[in-house]
Amino acid sequence: MTPTDSLPPEDAVEQVLRGLFAPGDWRPDGLWYRVWMNRLAASTQSERILRAGWKLHLSSTPVQLPYLAAKALPCLRSLGFPFKMLRTPSLLERMNDGRLGLFQVGKAVTVYPPSESSAAEAAALLAAALRGMDGPHVPTDFRFSENAPVYFRFGPFDGRFIVDISGQKRRIVLHPELGEIIDDPAMEQHPKPAHLPIREPYDHLHFLRDDFRFVRFLQISAKGATLVAMHRTDADRPLLIKTAKRGTHSDLLGRDALWGLRREHEFLGRLAGCPGIPSPGELRLDGNEVAALVRPYVEGRT
Repeated sequence: MTPTDSLPPEDAVEQVLRGLFAPGDWRPDGLWYRVWMNRLAASTQSERILRAGWKLHLSSTPVQLPYLAAKALPCLRSLGFPFKMLRTPSLLERMNDGRLGLFQVGKAVTVYPPSESSAAEAAALLAAALRGMDGPHVPTDFRFSENAPVYFRFGPFDGRFIVDISGQKRRIVLHPELGEIIDDPAMEQHPKPAHLPIREPYDHLHFLRDDFRFVRFLQISAKGATLVAMHRTDADRPLLIKTAKRGTHSDLLGRDALWGLRREHEFLGRLAGCPGIPSPGELRLDGNEVAALVRPYVEGRT
């Protein structure tokens, strides 16, 4: 099975599941197919259910979702770990656009290994199987490999929430030493990996911070951000910066936000000089991962 240039059938993931797993091993549940979730039993008598640990996420674009299933699910069957997988390409399209919440972006598959060492083993196996595949960055996670859409973090295996003093609903995670804490991947008290690679937090704006001071974010989504900024050495006028990330879904042909921003810059360049057309600005690239289009900021409404 190879990626195509059109959105795959809605039952494509189910067909792969049916070919690899017995009917009693998996079930549909809301957005997900859940596989072997009864195996989340903890090894200790004090906890009947394993509530937290190092989990893996596999990222994908909608057009590649059946291809991801065909490559990843045989590995997961051999490992025997419980996991869940998004049911359809159209659901993944909504998720990658950020319509199911920004922190859900990219999480096409979630795997629940029983330990960090087994998580590292599974991540290596999956990275080898998925080498070269595309997918958006998972905002809450660290990337295991630069060549495959495999991510990891310490997080909850269950869905337990509290309401904080501001009235906001917050998910909690059971820390092995501190007990229950707020599930915030940026918090320092989250466990540090011993077997998985140690990574710096992902910042898709890092290549702009030396030259620009960010004044105000107008919009931030799975695909990137739009913000007002000032140049650090030439602060005479505000600038509008629009960014786009590789692998985030843009249309049904699988063309991503990075492709779209490059096309926008090219199109504005062709129309340069026409009345009412904004400047094409400067296109900056951070390798093949992120692009930023920098233009003069014009106050007003779209």
